[in-house]
Amino acid sequence: MKDLPFELTKNETLITEMERSKAPYFLIWGLVGSCTILSFIVFIQLLSAGEGSLLSFMVDFRPEEGVVVAPLFAVISIISLLAGLLAAHIYSLNRMFITNEHIVRVTQYGLTATDRKVISHLNIEDVKVRQNILGKLLNYGVVTLSTEGQNATYKINFIKNAFNYERLLTDTRDEYQQSVIDDGGRAIPLAEKR
Repeated sequence: MKDLPFELTKNETLITEMERSKAPYFLIWGLVGSCTILSFIVFIQLLSAGEGSLLSFMVDFRPEEGVVVAPLFAVISIISLLAGLLAAHIYSLNRMFITNEHIVRVTQYGLTATDRKVISHLNIEDVKVRQNILGKLLNYGVVTLSTEGQNATYKINFIKNAFNYERLLTDTRDEYQQSVIDDGGRAIPLAEKR
């Protein structure tokens, strides 16, 4: 497991990191591959814009113009490959952890902006999973946590085996909420528990 992007408290233990689906990688690389292949085909056609090229049938295009414009499509291919690498890297930095006391969601926005949200099991009212048709086929879903307060819902997409995590989250929440209530039904202050 990668290093944790947060510190555990004294009595806190990591239960698991929620595994993300690989489906977005296929989407990213499908788009990048399509753009790169199309740009490469146009690049080759522009370089050979003579009698036998596809462009000679579609437009009145002179070979010397193709040699001037072709490098632009080579640059587009390189940029699309770099954008694909960047998108895949950013997706890999979005993570969600379950501990015995909290759920920690780390969201990466671009190269530098990161949002870390720590949600206590005491504040979680409901855990839901939603799966569309593609999610059912590829075994991923969206996990939604409903909490008290203004920012009432937190979502993380593309969770592999999402329904298993729904059970784990619900069980962990219930167990933690029971552990902080004494026999008289009063909440035990967290400072006393630690």
